Amino acid sequence: MKKPKWVMESLESYNLMNKISITPLFAKMVYFSILEDLDLTKINKLVKKIGFTKAGEKNDRDVANIVNMSLDTHILNNKSFKFLKKIIEKEFNTYKNNVLQYHNTDFKITTSWIVKSEPDQASNYHNHSNCMYSGILYLTTPTNCGGISFLNYFDKETIKIIPTQYNLHNSTEFTFNPTAKTICFFPADIHHKILPNHSKEARLSLAFNLFPSGQLGRNGSDSFVNVKVGEYEKA
Repeated sequence: MKKPKWVMESLESYNLMNKISITPLFAKMVYFSILEDLDLTKINKLVKKIGFTKAGEKNDRDVANIVNMSLDTHILNNKSFKFLKKIIEKEFNTYKNNVLQYHNTDFKITTSWIVKSEPDQASNYHNHSNCMYSGILYLTTPTNCGGISFLNYFDKETIKIIPTQYNLHNSTEFTFNPTAKTICFFPADIHHKILPNHSKEARLSLAFNLFPSGQLGRNGSDSFVNVKVGEYEKA
C-alpha cells in the first residue's frame, strides 16, 4: 500500500518544546491509497459501454454544467465489474481493520456508479445518505481535470477569524488532486464536491457507498441490532 506523495501529512499531535501537546479529537478521516496493479485499460473499456445522465437533484441549486453519472447505480453488481468490487472490498477491509479497528464488523457496498466529468463540468457540495462510508476510485485524471474538495458543513462561522497559516486545526475546506488508480474512503456525511474540469478531456471515476452488516452495538443493550445487507435486486 503506497501513500500518495500529495496527501497532507497527518498532524495527529504536536509537541512544542516538550511542554504542550495538542491532539485533534474526533477527527473525520479521509483515506487515500494507490492501487498500483489496477488494470485501467480493462476497466475503461467496460466504462465505454455505459449510459450516462446528468447527476444531482436537478434543482435550481445545481451548478450550471453539472457532471454526468451512469444510469446504473449498482455498477459493481454487474458480472463484468465483479473483479473490481473484490479489489475495492479488499482495500476497504485494510482500512476498517488496520485504521478503524473494526475487525468484527463487515461492510457491504450498497450503491456504485461511474462519474464522468466533461470539460468545464463540476458538481455541487453534497453528502450521501443511507450509508456509513463513501468511496471514490479514480480511473482517468487528465492534468487540470478537477480535484475533490471536502467542506466542514457544520462550521457556522459565528465568529470569523482568518489564520496566518492554514492547517488541520483551523481549516474548514480541504482540496485534493488524486491521480488515476487512487482510491479514497471517507465518512458519508462529509460534504464534498467535484471541482471544475479545466482540461480538454473527460475525467472518470467510480463512486460507491458502504453500509455495516452484521451485529451492531453491544449485545444485550437497548441499541443492539443485527443488520443483514443483501445484494441489490432489480424490482
